[in-house]
Amino acid sequence: MFWDIQKHITIKGLIVLIPFTISLILGFIFSYILFIKTKYKPDNASNSETTNTINSSKRKIKNLKKTLSVLILISILFSPLVCVNLITSKNIYPNDIGYTNGFGLDMMI
Repeated sequence: MFWDIQKHITIKGLIVLIPFTISLILGFIFSYILFIKTKYKPDNASNSETTNTINSSKRKIKNLKKTLSVLILISILFSPLVCVNLITSKNIYPNDIGYTNGFGLDMMI
């Protein structure tokens, strides 16, 4: 019954789906820049204050990378489920009692 999903695509679902897809793509681009393109070239200064500043900025970036990777993982795991729920306006299984509104929430009659 999953192949009947194309019959139930709505404009409301597509309006929600397009910004979601754009934000997901921008998240991947931002994470690529953050993970791969970020390189540190510390100066060969013997000043301990400069070293502490560099180390603290490295820690901040590490924490940001961890947080961003968790958010990206969550969005990757839930994006198929969210997309299917958002673009369907009616119940995929027509024999079931109840219907689904435009945001994929099952409403019992």
